[in-house]
Amino acid sequence: LSILVFYLLNRMQKVKSSAFLIWIKTHPYEILLVAGYVIFVYYFSFISFLRFENYYAGRFDLGNMEQTVWNTLHGHVFEFTNPNGTNIVSRLAFHADFLLIVLTPFYWLWQDPRTLLFLQVLVTGSGTFFVYKIARHLKLAQSLAFVFALLYLLNPSLQRSVIYDFHAVTLATTFLLAAFYAVLKKRFWLFVLFAVLAGITKEQIWAIIALMGGYIVIIQRKYLIGALTIILSSLIFYLLIWVVIPQAS
Repeated sequence: LSILVFYLLNRMQKVKSSAFLIWIKTHPYEILLVAGYVIFVYYFSFISFLRFENYYAGRFDLGNMEQTVWNTLHGHVFEFTNPNGTNIVSRLAFHADFLLIVLTPFYWLWQDPRTLLFLQVLVTGSGTFFVYKIARHLKLAQSLAFVFALLYLLNPSLQRSVIYDFHAVTLATTFLLAAFYAVLKKRFWLFVLFAVLAGITKEQIWAIIALMGGYIVIIQRKYLIGALTIILSSLIFYLLIWVVIPQAS
């Protein structure tokens, strides 16, 4: 793929190029990164679908996630079968992964567990672009930024996470990267958006967001937004872990 791309770029230098072709010639690493992302999405979607179709996926943790989304779509919001019994209970009795509610509209298109598997690969893989953006923000050369972004896609732990059934918290990988990039660019409204998306993947993620608030205070000297991030995230983390989930269970 790399040889083909650079061959085409070399050929383009010999012809009069449109603005689009000029952009292609001047952004080879971005094009290669997009190609890598597409390959990642195709391959790991294919593998995760095969696992499901051949009965390697289990109740933990695809069945209970899928049931929660399906129930939410049909009016039983955030409910599923008690893993320790047969009664219907709130998902909140075990985890605060409210992102499952956010994913419900995708079930209007395809009410199938593979919808969740595909979304998991699609979103998690897109973290590679934020790795690249962060590296470029830190003034790394394009080639080195590309290497870091590619290593993200090649990380065995990441690859394992996207084929081992479905977990909302897996998507937090990308959301946290996006939130940190927003902090670096000082676009705090985007930081809030991605921080909330990360936080609703699972209760303990709020502790990581609180640490980002510490970065904002100590490194960037943005005391108000940083202090609010620390206080609110820590409060949510405490309430979910020691109050809400215990009461729901």
